[in-house]
Amino acid sequence: MQARLLMILLCFTAPAMATPLQDKIVQYETSVNPDMDTNVAYELADAMIQQKKKTGISISLQLAVVTTESKFEQYALGQDGEVGFFQLMTRKHAHKAFRMIKRKEISTLNLYDAHTNAAMGASVLRECFRANNGKKAEAVACYNGSLPTDKYTRLVLAREKKIRKILN
Repeated sequence: MQARLLMILLCFTAPAMATPLQDKIVQYETSVNPDMDTNVAYELADAMIQQKKKTGISISLQLAVVTTESKFEQYALGQDGEVGFFQLMTRKHAHKAFRMIKRKEISTLNLYDAHTNAAMGASVLRECFRANNGKKAEAVACYNGSLPTDKYTRLVLAREKKIRKILN
């Protein structure tokens, strides 16, 4: 009985190898969305850390975008068909998904998968940075399809600043 209870408890706790950074990210994610599954939160945290290394997009910016786009709702569906944490536009980014599968950057076309969604979201952000000569406000606006002075951009940048303080 005790062994069974221990196994049940282990399913709802942090992974044994979680880093302090992963723990901070998960704490932030679940503060925004208290209903978020802890295992999914750690999966997304791991995916964002990987994407920081691959794309150079800061974890704080990724978190700010996801906070604004979906509030960490894994199965969020936008008005225009946007899906997942990063609210990826399926029609606009389908070609990107196929290229990333071919290059083995993602392992599934399931845009609700935390790793796939984060890989594609960070990749779109990286493209927006490149298209806007590294200017953050313009890149965030590009991600959303808005202007750098719009409410969306200001909100993401303000959140990113707060998140950066939380993670440091």
